[in-house]
Amino acid sequence: MTDNAHFTRLESVGDFATLTLSRPEAKNALSREMLLEIEMHLLAILEACQHSVGPRALILRGSSGVFAAGADIRQMAHADDAALIAYLALGQRVVALLQRLPLPTLCVAEGAALGGGLEFLLACDWALATPKTRFGLPEVKLGIMPGFGGTQRLAKRVGELRASELAMTGRIIDADEALAIGLVLDVVEPADLEARIEGLLAPLGLTSPAAVAATKRALAAAETCDIERGLAFEAAEFASLIAGGQREGFQAFLEKRLPSFARTPGED
Repeated sequence: MTDNAHFTRLESVGDFATLTLSRPEAKNALSREMLLEIEMHLLAILEACQHSVGPRALILRGSSGVFAAGADIRQMAHADDAALIAYLALGQRVVALLQRLPLPTLCVAEGAALGGGLEFLLACDWALATPKTRFGLPEVKLGIMPGFGGTQRLAKRVGELRASELAMTGRIIDADEALAIGLVLDVVEPADLEARIEGLLAPLGLTSPAAVAATKRALAAAETCDIERGLAFEAAEFASLIAGGQREGFQAFLEKRLPSFARTPGED
């Protein structure tokens, strides 16, 4: 699967899809048109997953050594109030769609993940950085604030104290600090990045996509549920997998072979 849209590229290789932001002249600043393209691609991935033909994971990255330098400030500066509010709503909608995809998502952050770029990163399950990557929510320096969910997701990722310091000062941090506070999973030299991506995603080939999706939903529920409701949600997801016929893993274990999982429950 390949798409030649103007600001993005969606490509599939084997079990994995890669969505590349490709607006290098603007350091992949997130214009309205770019957000609409991203939404189109994410909806296509979601539709494919619902029909059991989706990828096992999605990699989100930028072209030309930069992930995303933030929102398109030039476009915002010329927009009226209604257009700005509509742009904000679009950004929130697209980032939320990314977060709820029923598969693992990996952000590969090279160069910069600032403003809206960081907000996209926060919607992904995992993130990798290179040593020169810089991170931050600098919106307050422009007289605005994060608008694609940064104030909500950053606190969940790194804790309220650290999130408040970063969001209210607009301070930019380096890759080592991002790793130390749990913003990214690992910091990798550019020459080793592809191998690290492959090593991180390869184990998904031995997992059940349905079980991974259920686990992701349970982890998301943990952010909003108390422990009792979270445990009930976990038990319900577990029961749904068993009722759906996800017993291939048991059988493979007993037969001392690698499992061959169906894409959705009930297809074993």
